[in-house]
Amino acid sequence: MADVFVSYSRSDKARVAPFYDGLKRDIAWLLNKVPVVGESAEHMLGQFKDAVKTFLHGTFITENPSVQWKVPIGVVVLFALRGIGDYVQGYFPSWVGRRR
Repeated sequence: MADVFVSYSRSDKARVAPFYDGLKRDIAWLLNKVPVVGESAEHMLGQFKDAVKTFLHGTFITENPSVQWKVPIGVVVLFALRGIGDYVQGYFPSWVGRRR
């Protein structure tokens, strides 16, 4: 009975090993890229905060016409980004599912 369990365990390890090695390699690659992504994301969020502050101040507080004409463009850009986000949200999970 013990021999059957040992042989099953070895075959199971042999079957899972390529998946585990590939997953381990992908995770190591991603973790090596995290500082690069984190720094640029922090910089982008800082710029976004400054843009929102300028928009709110120029639109509602001082009613600056040079800022107010950007509102319709901003609405279109936000909806475009939302559409891209919806596409990515649907595409990438299926891409991962087709990989393995």
